[in-house]
Amino acid sequence: MKYIEYLLVLVYVALVVTGVVEFKLWGQVEYLYNIGVEAVDIIYSGKVYHGHNARYILVYPVYWLSEILGLDRNYIFSIYVLLVVIVSSRLLSLILLQLGGCKRSSAYLLSMGALTGLSLYMNGRIMFSLFAMIFLMFMLLCWHQKINVKPSMALFSSFLILLCASVSSGTFTVVYLTLVFWLFWIVFRSIRRKIIRKEDIRVGGPVFASVLMFSPLLVNYLEKNMEFYDGSLLSMLEHGMGKVFISNDIAYSFLMTFIVITVLIIYFMGFIAYEKYRPVLVPLVISVAGGSFGYSTLVMAFPSIFVLVALLFKKDTYFSSGLCEGRCL
Repeated sequence: MKYIEYLLVLVYVALVVTGVVEFKLWGQVEYLYNIGVEAVDIIYSGKVYHGHNARYILVYPVYWLSEILGLDRNYIFSIYVLLVVIVSSRLLSLILLQLGGCKRSSAYLLSMGALTGLSLYMNGRIMFSLFAMIFLMFMLLCWHQKINVKPSMALFSSFLILLCASVSSGTFTVVYLTLVFWLFWIVFRSIRRKIIRKEDIRVGGPVFASVLMFSPLLVNYLEKNMEFYDGSLLSMLEHGMGKVFISNDIAYSFLMTFIVITVLIIYFMGFIAYEKYRPVLVPLVISVAGGSFGYSTLVMAFPSIFVLVALLFKKDTYFSSGLCEGRCL
């Protein structure tokens, strides 16, 4: 199994390096580069959270390396995405190990295979959003299972998560709301237990700082989307799977609404009954809700669905209480 894992990685690397698989930089960041905008100037001006600046800073190393090495910037970007996929696969495999206790090689092979396959059908920037969600799930899981997370690590992780998610307004909103939910989760658990854990303060404080830091970007994205759709919520729903609820066929819309309500009831029953899986279930429902406004946003539900399906088909089923605990690495 270990050799198959290495072979899969090598094949994917070969496809990217030889140019068979290519990811291209998108127009928004290309425009900023073409007019001569420097990432350092954006940072010093304090305009990181305006327009497409955060996205530009994220991919600026691609332009810098392209100039230094004299290589095509889309080629450098493809390697950049390749590294993101490899790191994301490792994190996703650690989540599987933590929840399911499966063998290390099997977990990474499944994760790498799934993300590699998905990346072939997605544009490169969405892979940064998926990395952000997977990393967030990993941090949630570590916190939920009381793994020690240093404040500096919590601050760096939450900042990086939001920066990577900023490549799309929809994916950014989903990740931002998941972080906000995490903060409410910390507060609610402290109230219920009538005690504030030192670990919660060490994690919650830095996460709150990152959420506050990126709040202007959230406002900016929301304003731009409302302006683009003339302030119409119905027009926004037509952009994603939410259009099934506003179909001209009333019977069809009623049926879809009934199915969604039924699924939500089952979901919340599972959320209450299976506390262990909450770090996976929370991002799932927020991503699906966000998918009502955009299909690229719906992709953010993939990591949660992948983990739950992988656990479901294990020898110990998803509903089994015999799953081993593992350890966050």
